[in-house]
Amino acid sequence: MSRFEVKIDTKVDLLRWVDPRKVMFEPFILEEEMVRCIVENDEGKLVTDTQLSIESLLRNRGNAVNITGMERYCAATQTLVGDVRRSLGHYGPATMHIFVTPTGARSFPVHTDPDVVVLCLLEGKKIFEIEGEQFEMEIGKFYRIPADAPHRAVYNEDSIMLSIGLEFFLKDKLGWKQK
Repeated sequence: MSRFEVKIDTKVDLLRWVDPRKVMFEPFILEEEMVRCIVENDEGKLVTDTQLSIESLLRNRGNAVNITGMERYCAATQTLVGDVRRSLGHYGPATMHIFVTPTGARSFPVHTDPDVVVLCLLEGKKIFEIEGEQFEMEIGKFYRIPADAPHRAVYNEDSIMLSIGLEFFLKDKLGWKQK
């Protein structure tokens, strides 16, 4: 068990309500630029490409895909976000992303996020690293990345991972930047 594992009180079986492999091809989801393919740019850096079509998604099948804005997708996703917020005592805004990652896809290098992030492996196998500690994620278990903690994913097999950002209000973020 990892020290980053947290207990979330939820009964939502997300894959019963959402099939990310189908969602990412829905025309409205693409039009709203909710689907981002993680690709290498001309300088060799990994970036997210939002100018996607069904054809470009099919061409980029070896890359990880990030579906953003999933907290707005359906009642099940909204309920799960609410369950995570309540379980961790968070009362600010929250976002949900789903990462669909094929075997061998590249991951972002070690990076930080300004907000707390909660992860849950829904399918497949994934090794994750937080603050230098590597661990194998278990399906259905939740893991909390502290704000500003260095982290990265290491992809071993096809996987679907949920990422919920427990954010601060913009007013609070702006106040920090003005100090």
